[in-house]
Amino acid sequence: MQSLHRRLSRMRGERTNDDEKIEQEAKIKQLRFELEQKQATGSVLNEQIKRVNVCTATIPTTTTTTTITTTITRMQFFASIQRTLIHRCV
Repeated sequence: MQSLHRRLSRMRGERTNDDEKIEQEAKIKQLRFELEQKQATGSVLNEQIKRVNVCTATIPTTTTTTTITTTITRMQFFASIQRTLIHRCV
């Protein structure tokens, strides 16, 4: 009896619980894939931020103050971009 009812519902174009479940499972699979990609991107960006922070700590003392300031400003700019990208990915 239930299978007959489901068949009639499908013929009328009504959605069944099975159809919705299949769509939801597909959506979950897609979202999990996207989450894994964004987490991987976040890990890469975190590593880059660490490298930038190490670079700012190891600038040679023979460099002029202006060059150091310019380099630090650039690195901070790129680090802020990376943090923004991480925030958007998560």
